[in-house]
Amino acid sequence: MPIYEMQCEDGTCGALFEILAAADEQVTCPYCGFSCKRLISASGVNTANQDADWIRSVTEVVDKESSKPEAREFLRHPTRDNMHNWMKAEGIRHYESGESLRPPKRDMSKINDHVMREYQERNA
Repeated sequence: MPIYEMQCEDGTCGALFEILAAADEQVTCPYCGFSCKRLISASGVNTANQDADWIRSVTEVVDKESSKPEAREFLRHPTRDNMHNWMKAEGIRHYESGESLRPPKRDMSKINDHVMREYQERNA
């Protein structure tokens, strides 16, 4: 039998609980005895590791022997906030989505024209 998440339909009770029950079984609230409705829940879906890829890539570069509190905290609890704290402590800047890792190319044509004019004026 599966585990279902239930909610009491009584307006004053409204208790939320989980119960092991058959699919067609009518469940009553264990607190007040009123009838309950089954809630739709994300059972069987592992939502705890949504960020497993980024966690793995960052933990590979964190010094496992570091005594710095930010590194220790990130290794103990690898969350985005702890990752940002570790990066800040290490002096690493986080690139935002869409931001390039390379600086934008400068338009050298205007600079070259300016240099050429100065050269021509000097040597006229």
